[in-house]
Amino acid sequence: MQIFLFLLILIICFKIWFERKRNKINRLELMGWLLLWLGALALVVKPDIASQLASLVGIGRGADLVVYLALVLIFYLLFRLVVRIETLERHITEIVRHSALNEWKNRR
Repeated sequence: MQIFLFLLILIICFKIWFERKRNKINRLELMGWLLLWLGALALVVKPDIASQLASLVGIGRGADLVVYLALVLIFYLLFRLVVRIETLERHITEIVRHSALNEWKNRR
């Protein structure tokens, strides 16, 4: 299983790299995602790192730390998506209003 996860994470890292090359993500996003997945790769290669980090922050097990961090990351990304969607909706509304007003003015 460890080899499978290792290969899967490497594939994900290459996919992220190619997304940057195609200008789908910016440098900051590239660094953030690569940092996340390289951290996951470190945990796959040496799982006791999670236990050591968990004991440093006062959490019982390394697996619990990983779950807590994953939940925090998921909720943060969900928050960013909601904000981005609301911003897009506002921009679409402004564009539609502007277009409707121009169309109305041209009919007169």
